[in-house]
Order: sequence, then structure tokens, then C-alpha cells
Amino acid sequence: MADENRKSHIIYVSKRAVLGHGVNYQTLTDLVKGDQKIVNVVQWNAQQTNWIDEVLRMGRSTINTIMIPSFWLLELPEEIPERFLKLIQSGQVRIAYFGKKTDEANYEFPAFNIPSDRGIDILNSMAKFLGEATFTGIHCFFPPGTKIVSTRPATSLPDMKEPLDKVFSYYGSRAPQVGEHKIKINIAMRAIVKFAFEENPAPPDVKIKVGFSNDLFAFSIKWKTNILDYKEWVKKSPQWDNITPTCSGLWFNLLPLTGEVEATGMYFLGESMAETLPQITNAYPLGVNIFGKNRIDPDFQLDPDPSAFDDAVFSIAEKALPKTES
Repeated sequence: MADENRKSHIIYVSKRAVLGHGVNYQTLTDLVKGDQKIVNVVQWNAQQTNWIDEVLRMGRSTINTIMIPSFWLLELPEEIPERFLKLIQSGQVRIAYFGKKTDEANYEFPAFNIPSDRGIDILNSMAKFLGEATFTGIHCFFPPGTKIVSTRPATSLPDMKEPLDKVFSYYGSRAPQVGEHKIKINIAMRAIVKFAFEENPAPPDVKIKVGFSNDLFAFSIKWKTNILDYKEWVKKSPQWDNITPTCSGLWFNLLPLTGEVEATGMYFLGESMAETLPQITNAYPLGVNIFGKNRIDPDFQLDPDPSAFDDAVFSIAEKALPKTES
């Protein structure tokens, strides 16, 4: 889909959203915009008392991301307009905020937390993801040419062992630090796959994808889900308690158009790894992103053709795969 045919993505940044987070408006603009011509960042003068009303006045011809101070979400009005909630559910509007390790968790409202005190590498990666006009999964975190490794779809928890073993074998000589943290990454991925197959009915399979570059490791686990109510992905859930303290970030991307959810995990495996982790006593998922039909680009084929898998692993070297004609 050419840029001129895609909806513009406007990121409205409240002046108070960046205060105390070590980033200014210009730096944030450079990070989130990148080379995307259809992304624009604007300063926003809304106040805590009227920001929801201001969102309702925005045009519907654009995709709108709203960056607000985190405490606005913890002090929401008792009654939120249904029209506003529908905009969130459709993915037309996304709420984001900068967060710190000591901040309270947001278990009530679908929003995306960008950690500002887990190191510059995590901040930069999250800001890039925030700026994505359309869904590209973990591809957006890595430079062009990075090999994104996809395993063949796993049809059960035991069925994922061979593909994952081959993934870590692939990285064995190429990125020793991935192997050094294999156990905790494996535990996290297995916990998510276990959760997926415990849905009723269970999905036919799960799709697993990983990437690594410049000390940043990310995984994606995607499956057909019965849980399409965003509230279920926001609320506190004990399933994630053993994962969130060990990774730099865990969150969920909801894809209503295909009835899928993608759990994304991120690890910084460099010398400053400890800095990128949350407090053990205050660790929680970073939230949920909803990618409706207006944020899906049909020209991107992010999942490889199953027939292309060789020996349980298939690797690609593009930020996003253009759709191929059959």
C-alpha cells in the first residue's frame, strides 16, 4: 500500500507527558517519526479535565495516538463516553504514556506504557513501535537486513520444543548472549504458548518469531484467540507474574480483523541489562495495542508461507515482507 493511499498517523503529545522522563518534544518527534512520511507529531494543549472531549473532536480520517501523563489514566472520570471507548476498541485511537519503574500499574484502561527509565535502547525501541502507522510486529525493532527467524507453527506445547531448540541453535554461534539467557527466554515463551493452548477452544496453532540485533532480542507469539475484549488483556493476570520481572518489556497486540493476539517480549542483552528490567515487586505487562483494519497494510506479508519452512525453521532478512502474488 503506497504511503499516499494510507491513513496518516498523528501523534498528539501533551506538554506534560514528557516532563520528568528525560526526553523533550523534538527528540521524541525524531524517534517516533523516523522515515515515515505519513507520521506527524504535534504538541497538544489538552488538559486533564477535557482531554477525552478533545479526542472526540478529532477527525476520523486519520489514525490518532494520544500521549498523556500516566496519572491521567489513574484518575479517569467515572463515566467514559461510549463513543470514546469504541474509538479505542477499533484502533482508531490509541493511548500511550511514559512510565517509570515505580509507577502504579494500569489494569483498567487499554493503553501502552513506554518505559523511560530502562535505558536509552529500550526507550528508542519503544518509541519506534509507537510511531508505526501500520502493524509490522517485531520487524519494526530491527534495522533492514536483520534476520527475523520464524518457526513452523506449533500445534501444541510439546510441539514447540523442536522449533525453539533450532532457534537457539541458530543463534548459538551468531549471538552467544542469546544462548546465555536461553533458559529465562524459553520459560517466558513456553508460559505464553501454554496460556494460548489453554483457551477454550484452543487455537489450531501458534506462530513464533524472534529477532536479534545490537543486543536487542524480541519474540512474537501469535495465535487465534477467543479473547477479543481488550479489557481482558489489560486486567491483572497471574499468568504473567513470572515473566514480567525477567524481561525489558511484555505487551499484547490485538488484531480484531483476523481474530488474533500477539504477545511480544523484549530483552536487552547488553552490559546494562539490569537497568532495563522493572522492579521485581512492581513488574507488569506494558499494556495492549489494538490494530484495527485501518492499521493493517495488505502489502505486508509478515508471516511466511508454511510451505517454505525447512527443518522447522524459516528465516527472512527484511523489515517486512511485501505481499507476494500467487
